Amino acid sequence: MASAREGERRLEAAERRVAELEAALTSMTEALTLTASTLTKTTAELASVRAERDKLRRAYEQLKGHLELL
Repeated sequence: MASAREGERRLEAAERRVAELEAALTSMTEALTLTASTLTKTTAELASVRAERDKLRRAYEQLKGHLELL
């Protein structure tokens, strides 16, 4: 009887631990998904900023060339 009860307690403890680990995994997966989404948005914004920077550099170089002609 005692060993059966001990076995049941161990099984219950293992089941609780599995539930805790599943909850932690779900939480971490949600955090990872949010981080990936943020990274995607940041990457798109960075591409936009780089394109604007390059556009301004070209405009500056053109303006500099025009000033040299004057």
